[in-house]
Amino acid sequence: AARLLLDAGASPLAATDVGISALREAMLMGQVEILAMMMRALPEEERERRSREAARYASLPGSPLLPSALKEAGLPSLPRARPRVDPPPRGAQEGASCGEGGGWDALRYLPEDVRSRCEIDQRDGSTLSEEEYFREYFSQARPVLLRDAIPLKQRCGLAKGRGPMKAAETRKRRCGRTAYPSLTGQQFCGSFSYLDLNDHPACSDESRTLPVCVSKPNNAGGEGKINGSSSVWSKLPVNFRYGPEHAPLALLRRSWEAAGSRQLFAGGNGSGAALHFHNAAYNALFFGVKHWLITPPRWAGISGTASTYWRDVHAPRDMPAGLPVRCSQGPGDMMLVPAHWGHATINEAFSIGVGDLYCDRRLSIYLQDGRCASPVKSLKGMAPTQRLRGYFVMSGGAPARGKGRGDARGRGALPGRGGPGRALGRARSKRRRSS
Repeated sequence: AARLLLDAGASPLAATDVGISALREAMLMGQVEILAMMMRALPEEERERRSREAARYASLPGSPLLPSALKEAGLPSLPRARPRVDPPPRGAQEGASCGEGGGWDALRYLPEDVRSRCEIDQRDGSTLSEEEYFREYFSQARPVLLRDAIPLKQRCGLAKGRGPMKAAETRKRRCGRTAYPSLTGQQFCGSFSYLDLNDHPACSDESRTLPVCVSKPNNAGGEGKINGSSSVWSKLPVNFRYGPEHAPLALLRRSWEAAGSRQLFAGGNGSGAALHFHNAAYNALFFGVKHWLITPPRWAGISGTASTYWRDVHAPRDMPAGLPVRCSQGPGDMMLVPAHWGHATINEAFSIGVGDLYCDRRLSIYLQDGRCASPVKSLKGMAPTQRLRGYFVMSGGAPARGKGRGDARGRGALPGRGGPGRALGRARSKRRRSS
């Protein structure tokens, strides 16, 4: 599509109504092949300037553009910079009514040698400003980990045997390899309580799935309403119980549109979400340690295989050097994942926390939908021959429902309504309307 638009005279630099050009969008999505195609369509002086800009962008930690991919495409590249690691905020453990770990069989801290291997920036959320987050991370489509974003005293509401949690921790919930197994072409594999998960169980299915369980604030299971009128949700920090129009952290306000799918998640040792992607998301880990495997939109996909198997077998075979991006999240940390980025997680011992697939400013504009319908839901409405992007593989390796001409190795672009071709088309239509 991009090639046809370029041949028809569309400019890679023509901007949409919100000022994003197709060239910029290709960079934000990590679409180096389309980026190189558009670079060749530019005048020489402009091409050199934009190529230097792309090289600088690819050198940032967590950039969706890989320096090695730029080099292979014949574009200039720079070495990737070392990630920034802020010291933890002071006083994160003060005034707490529970100990770290919350009484669960959870790791109480993330060893510094493990934290030092994180391949994205780790920032102190108490000093990272709204403007800096918007400029350096949201506008650059880069994931970032916020260290000790939730002080221990605010996490004690999810401590084992305390208040509403004491009643909630014995309630059985349907669980699976991911929070929503249908997303990866699977089914729930069993029902478990938080106490069950604390003993690190496996499902009784053939593959002995390690379950992840979620509950939502307003579901029929009785977890309470989002205003915190009852049960466990009433003991969460108030910023996680705001109405949907309010961001849980001040630094997210400029990029935030609305909360989407809020959930309380838990899992035992070795469990974790299989590779998937969706809207922008935050993941606030109250207790435990979680290891992340993250891919830019260019390499995002959906897989039903266990995260450990995908990490050890599929990723080394299917991903280019430098992917997936890896980072470990400790208790109190918040991971911010941009829209469309693929990610898989692996829990080390028990973990429990809160997450939200929220609607951010960029995706809301692209979908022209203030509710930010999931990119996967958008994909389901397309004709099979249009489903070219990403990879959809079930646990057995067979293509899942909705397969089209997608490369089973995940070598496609993002499924969804945005992307460089769409930006080119909108810019060209805008130019025609103004002429």
